[in-house]
Amino acid sequence: MSMAYIKAPKKFISKSLVMKNLKLQDREFDRLVTLCGVHPYIPKNRQKVDEENGFYYKVYDANKLIHSHVYKTMMKNKSIESIKKRYEGTGFEYKIANLRYKEYNYVDLIKDKYKTFAESVDGLNVTMSNLYLARMLGLYKDSDNVIKNFEDFVIAKRLLECSFMSKSGIYNQISIGKIRVTWFVPYPGASLQEIIEEKKDIPRGFRWKELTFLDFVSSSDDESSSSESEMEEIVNDDSKIDISLLSYSLPLLDMHFKLVLYKLGKLHEPCSVDHSKIVATDKAGIFSGMLFWIDIVAVGECLRLIVPCLGGKVVGRDEKADVCVCESADEVNEGVIYVQPQYVFDCLNRKEKLDHIEYCVGKVLPKHVSPFRSIEDIVSKEVMMTMSKKQRYNMEDVLNRFEDVEYEI
Repeated sequence: MSMAYIKAPKKFISKSLVMKNLKLQDREFDRLVTLCGVHPYIPKNRQKVDEENGFYYKVYDANKLIHSHVYKTMMKNKSIESIKKRYEGTGFEYKIANLRYKEYNYVDLIKDKYKTFAESVDGLNVTMSNLYLARMLGLYKDSDNVIKNFEDFVIAKRLLECSFMSKSGIYNQISIGKIRVTWFVPYPGASLQEIIEEKKDIPRGFRWKELTFLDFVSSSDDESSSSESEMEEIVNDDSKIDISLLSYSLPLLDMHFKLVLYKLGKLHEPCSVDHSKIVATDKAGIFSGMLFWIDIVAVGECLRLIVPCLGGKVVGRDEKADVCVCESADEVNEGVIYVQPQYVFDCLNRKEKLDHIEYCVGKVLPKHVSPFRSIEDIVSKEVMMTMSKKQRYNMEDVLNRFEDVEYEI
């Protein structure tokens, strides 16, 4: 009796095949999956519907895309855009004067993506990291207000638990109930506007279907040349970094943050902490009654978040301070302690007021130990799913301080 083997079901379909079925170009498809919250995968070969290079998507997610509100709105807007192009320069522009592009319903998109409020809070990991990054890149006009509201909430509730200075930026973590929210703040640097670009699809040339009654508009040759010139107007610079995915997601991220913060504000009573009654053993009172002057740019923003969360107060240059946080000091004022930034981070992570002698300006600092236990603490599951096994191993080794290990997979 021969044994019949059951073949593994084909669960994944390539990006190119999904785009072909949806009749979308690259950037249109990127906007669609970004707003719908659909993530790519790297599946095993036996699970693939077709063989293509690049990312794959679940067949279930591909079917979800075609029935989504975003796809329907996108197709309506494409139709409106086509109609507008048809009437441009014809003298009949009055016929399209009242045509308006359809708006995406971001509130419903958030509700579809996060089934519970707990999931929505957990999603702040990605949302806040991207909002901080968008602010640094100059993509987000309202970034300062949104981030200030978030940091004010963290300070008011004394939620900050740990913070770590890595080579590329700072990782912060708070806990809301049993949910840990970790976000990444990149170090400020030189303007990146010269090396980033939002890539665009090259528009397809428009062709009239019937020209018999439109002889007065233009000939087909003239229209062809105008279409070609229009296509030449959009040129993507291959030397620049594509930030289109981040740009597409910003309206959704902004709405997600505002909804979560509004809900959290309703759930929690306003914070009314008497700083004078907080004992030094409590994390929130480590710096109770201390005045800090922060004279550093790179990590200054995060220090202004940590100090109030530990009970301290940040003062200006002209005000009297107990501690000056800086990397170097040209002038020394009597009665002021000059420490390096790592002192504040280590006090937060170890939940105690450390001896400042080891952190004074000019001294060799002790090792800055990461408070995060595993890669899952700082990298979301969605991002992990897009990585190959080798990439995941390499990232885990970097976090575990084994940067020199190489894998042959």
